Amino acid sequence: MATTRFETSQMNAQDYLARGLTELRKPTGQNLGRTIADFSQAIELSPQYAEAYYYRGVARRRMKDFVGAIDDFTKTIALAPGRSAPYRNRGKARRQMKDFTGAIADFSKEIELAPGRAGGYIRRGKIRNRQGDAIGAILDFTKAIKLDPERPDSYKERNIVCRQQAEDDLAKAKKLEKRKKSDSPGLFSDE
Repeated sequence: MATTRFETSQMNAQDYLARGLTELRKPTGQNLGRTIADFSQAIELSPQYAEAYYYRGVARRRMKDFVGAIDDFTKTIALAPGRSAPYRNRGKARRQMKDFTGAIADFSKEIELAPGRAGGYIRRGKIRNRQGDAIGAILDFTKAIKLDPERPDSYKERNIVCRQQAEDDLAKAKKLEKRKKSDSPGLFSDE
């Protein structure tokens, strides 16, 4: 029987992380349960191992265990607070749980830590739009366009918001015109 690098009796935390990453990076990611078990074993052997918490959070998010993912990303942030990726991924998990306030806070922190990347602005802009903050969304998408003018999704998202804003403005204008006509005092108006 051939010996492999990953014989469990001799594995350390880095070995479990490496084996988990090997599975996590496969296109199908079919064995996420084993992947999570490997990251959990790495954490058991090295409780301050920020990367193990981070990647376990990624695997949990893929499995739609958003609560577990948020917990892991929160632990990662506590252990390695200067990294933007845990905020980005925790924000995505929060968005999937419809915690839009928490997601906006995380994407804002992601932007603070990585201000030169368009993705954080796009993610935050989408939620701002969903929450009815069209101006904030347009500002985020415009910033994303300035940072990465070759990224088509920034233009598409800004277009969606601007078109909706224009439709809302037109509907409001028609309503005001209709009301003004019905409130018209008649022949001796001062207007």
